[in-house]
Amino acid sequence: MSPLLLLVSLQLLWNESTIFSGLPQGDWSRLLLGALSGNLVCGIALASYRLGGGTIYLAAATWQILFGFALFGLLCLQIGDIVAEHWRGKPRGEVFKKKAFPIPIVTKKDQ
Repeated sequence: MSPLLLLVSLQLLWNESTIFSGLPQGDWSRLLLGALSGNLVCGIALASYRLGGGTIYLAAATWQILFGFALFGLLCLQIGDIVAEHWRGKPRGEVFKKKAFPIPIVTKKDQ
């Protein structure tokens, strides 16, 4: 929980948007879908580990495990927002500018 809160607090200090920015307008979709995706990804990872022959010893209640998976999904969503912030709203050609080929190619015309 601390990495997520640290990222959110730093973004609030820098006056940037966070994953919680839509809550005052009633937009809970980013939080709910981020938490759901964290549960889904971690659940698939645990299931594939178990099917591969691994043994899991959990000393926590089921709700604590699901809460941790949801926090993982929210942290991944927040990091994705930070990485993609400079690309948001720009067309692909503007983000990845084409460079000229570094070696000039000269061809001779047939005579």
